[in-house]
Amino acid sequence: MLKNLVLIVIALSFSLVSCNKDDDPHPIVGAWITIDSSNGGVNFEETIIFYASKKVDFIVDYSIDLGGGDVYSDIIKLSGTYSVSNNVVKMELDDEVIVVSYKIDGDALTLTFAADGREVVYTRIE
Repeated sequence: MLKNLVLIVIALSFSLVSCNKDDDPHPIVGAWITIDSSNGGVNFEETIIFYASKKVDFIVDYSIDLGGGDVYSDIIKLSGTYSVSNNVVKMELDDEVIVVSYKIDGDALTLTFAADGREVVYTRIE
């Protein structure tokens, strides 16, 4: 009887360990950055942080050359939640919903924004 109980406990232990595989974070989880300084006097850096908790931060740090040595700069941070289905990410940020398709190739994340077709390549930083 004790031998059967031990075998059942071992079998349950293995089944619980195999269930942990579902808890692995999605490959999109992490911090991603892109820098674009070739946009006609507008320089910007976008950072997207996808958390395993399904929260997301989208941060844009930009500066505009106003001429004559004057520069305007600002940082915009939107926070919210995201969901992933197939190769599509839906981000609900403050009052905005952003839908993108994505592709991950090593440390490169390519997002294609559904609203305007813009494609942006981000690099993993964490």
